[in-house]
Amino acid sequence: MSEYLLEARDLHIAYGAKHAVRGVSLGVGPGETLGVVGESGSGKSSLGRALAGLERPYAGAVVYDGTPLSPKLKLPKAVRLDLQMVFQDPASALNPRRRLGRAVAEAAAARSGKLPGRAELAGLFAHVGLNDSFLDRYPAQASGGQLQRVVLARALAVRPKVLIADEPVSALDVSVQAQVLNLLSDLRAELELSIVFVSHDIAVVRHLADRIAVLYQGELVETGDTEDLVTAPRHDYTRKLLAAVPDPDLVEPAALAS
Repeated sequence: MSEYLLEARDLHIAYGAKHAVRGVSLGVGPGETLGVVGESGSGKSSLGRALAGLERPYAGAVVYDGTPLSPKLKLPKAVRLDLQMVFQDPASALNPRRRLGRAVAEAAAARSGKLPGRAELAGLFAHVGLNDSFLDRYPAQASGGQLQRVVLARALAVRPKVLIADEPVSALDVSVQAQVLNLLSDLRAELELSIVFVSHDIAVVRHLADRIAVLYQGELVETGDTEDLVTAPRHDYTRKLLAAVPDPDLVEPAALAS
């Protein structure tokens, strides 16, 4: 039996003649955070969407809880709810004419079959560090960091098993990034949530992930426990990503040696 709750097995994704993902195999275990790192064009976002059931591979398989997911059929509702995705731009994920409380309430109803009351909604918002005044606000009345928290609340309202987060903090300033990363870490521990955290920034991923997978031109070039990979990278591309980090305290000098 696999150690992973969600995994890709020899996954291939293409857009016409362009191959975005080539034979990638990786997985995330229960309550674990897997960081998927790579520059633009590495295939990391395509891989994240495939893991969430939003992208169809032409070969290989996505396996959830031991069951391969058919690329030709719509995912069962229970699986769709178990696998939730959070994107880079929270504003684009929210209806500008719908109050934030309503957006989260409708998500919660997808699992329970009924809309939650105001007290329950306030509890969901409190979970992500927002007070109940946000229930009545529209997206334009909240900051980017606050909207990202709302999107997290909406995803968590359906009680998922796995959260796939694609560049969820890259559009936020550094102080807000730290708040959202700390929130994700706390939620993982509290809810026993598995997280696939997709990012171009290996420094950000290091603070959250138990393991890191490095993608380059659609291929998995290195994977390992976070501290092992950061302090003793084996692949030149991983060393390049580490060398690009502006904070010199991220890694020991020996980690960048060829």
